[in-house]
Amino acid sequence: MQKRTIWLCYAIAFLQGLLFYAPISTLYRQTNGISIFEITLIESISLAVSLAMELPWGWIADRIGYRNTLVICHFLFFLSKVFFWRADGFAWFLAERLLLSVVLSGLSGCDTAYLFLAMGGKNCPERESRRIFGCWEAMNTAGLVLACVLFSWFIRENYRLSALLTVYSYGAAWLLSVFLPSVPAEITAPRPHLRALCKLLMCDRRFFSFFSAVHCSKKANRPLLFS
Repeated sequence: MQKRTIWLCYAIAFLQGLLFYAPISTLYRQTNGISIFEITLIESISLAVSLAMELPWGWIADRIGYRNTLVICHFLFFLSKVFFWRADGFAWFLAERLLLSVVLSGLSGCDTAYLFLAMGGKNCPERESRRIFGCWEAMNTAGLVLACVLFSWFIRENYRLSALLTVYSYGAAWLLSVFLPSVPAEITAPRPHLRALCKLLMCDRRFFSFFSAVHCSKKANRPLLFS
């Protein structure tokens, strides 16, 4: 069961790396009615929403479980690609980006926590844990590289087709996530209430700045313009 779960996580990471429109993501948006300024504005709003959703998603994940959170987020991820495929104009691309912000906040930390628990948690040797996480990240990168190669060879000027193929790959990733088993959470300390966390962010500017910087650095590892 443990190996099966890890391989499912690998397959999901690979499928979500298949962003067939990655080489022309900005051109795709411009072709479908938005300017560079509007793209920048959408990204700014997206980042703000993503930051705001971090704490609520952590609270939700603690209560419904990592597996259920992943299934919900992978479905919303798939839905965001449908929006992107059909998008035409500022409102559509803004809606797609807002949905993506919710997804990335939900997956932030939850996917790594799930994989850590699936491999045995603290009982997994550190070297084996690093190897599994490395393979997981590599699968996502391999998917992106393959998608870019296939775009250059076969898709080329057919921008809509690249978005449609991405819909298929993310739909398949969501279907695989349905088969993920539940994993027991490792709780080592009492979890603070959501209201208390929000109050801490509002009252302690240094902590808020630190939280924002960590959030932005995590998002920088996966450029939103390619997502």
